Amino acid sequence: MNKKKSRKMSVSPQDQELLEVLDRHPEMRERVLSILSMADNADGQPRRADDVEALLIEEIRKLGNATMGEWARSSEEQAAHQMRTEGKQQSKKNG
Repeated sequence: MNKKKSRKMSVSPQDQELLEVLDRHPEMRERVLSILSMADNADGQPRRADDVEALLIEEIRKLGNATMGEWARSSEEQAAHQMRTEGKQQSKKNG
């Protein structure tokens, strides 16, 4: 277990917002953590700069795919909600 000195951390409103967004998007959170682990060299393995660059490019692609997937799901939900709302308004007018 990695033992670090325990210190009280204050969380800024921006940090709290980031945590809330990442909680809503676990796939994106996974990608961000993977990218950050490369910056920290979490596994302790020496790597060449070219290798790290290739890994980062792949992770950024995965993050982009996750982002687009989330965006598409959200857009689809919004469009469906709008269609339902408009359908209810039309039925009220015609009824």
